[in-house]
Formats: sequence, C-alpha cells, structure tokens
Amino acid sequence: MCFYKNSYYIVVALVLNLIWYLVLSGVPSPLSEALRSIELAPLEAIALFQIAGLFVAIVFKQRIGLARSWAAILLAIVVPFVAGYVFIVSMLLYKIALGSLGGGDISASLFWGGVIILKSGHIVFPLGLLSQLLMRRVGNRKAKGNYSPPRQAMRIFLTK
Repeated sequence: MCFYKNSYYIVVALVLNLIWYLVLSGVPSPLSEALRSIELAPLEAIALFQIAGLFVAIVFKQRIGLARSWAAILLAIVVPFVAGYVFIVSMLLYKIALGSLGGGDISASLFWGGVIILKSGHIVFPLGLLSQLLMRRVGNRKAKGNYSPPRQAMRIFLTK
C-alpha cells in the first residue's frame, strides 16, 4: 500500500479515531467508565486508540469501499467491535511490556471488553455507521473526483 495514494484516507481515519475517542470517553456509558479505568495516561490511551483504529481502517478499507446496503450496516456493527478488540489487545500488550499486568487480567479483559462494547451499542453502532459511510466515500475517492466501483465495473463490462 502506497502511503501517498492513501494519505487522505489515513488522515481522515486518524481524525475520526480522535472523534471516536472523545465521544466514547465523554458520553456516559459503560465504555466511557472503562476508558477512564484502564490506568493509562490519556496520551497513551489516545495513541493506542489511534493505532488500533488506523490498523482496522486499513485492513477493512476495500470492504468498506465496496459495501452497500446490508453489507454496509453489517460493517458498521463489525468494524467498531473489531477495532475495540484490537484496542484491548494493544492495551494488554502495552501493559505486559510495562510489566503492569497480572496473569488473570488478560482473559477477563478480553471477555469483559466485548461485553462493554456490546453494552455501549447505542453509541458505538450509530457512530460506526456514520464513520463507515464517510470512510467509504473517502476510500473511493480518486484524484479526479469520486467514483463508484460497481459503475466502473459496469462501464468496463458494457464497453467490451
């Protein structure tokens, strides 16, 4: 993946990740309580959140760009859940590297992290849908404007 060609997508993903962090840590929910209790400095938590969100945005870029209708709704549910788990795993690895994590904390964090994400669905899923729609628009952007992959494929099919 060439950074130059995807730099706009990456910048938008980073801005969206920051918005996600601010919303999730500010709106009262089980997720905001969990974010405040992870025993990391705010900048460390934001950095891990950014890394996790960017990783998931890059991995799911093609699927997000091609998703329509029910697939888009499914991605709006799945992608934030995956990003949440990537954040949990990156936080656990960071705490292991710092030597501040007990052995029993890993499985409990993975289990309860998923439960907390699901319990905060009233915030996560609508925000996921809006983010997914924006990232699809940005991901499908070309130098000469927007394009639609299905229309592009149809043009190729009809011209042969």
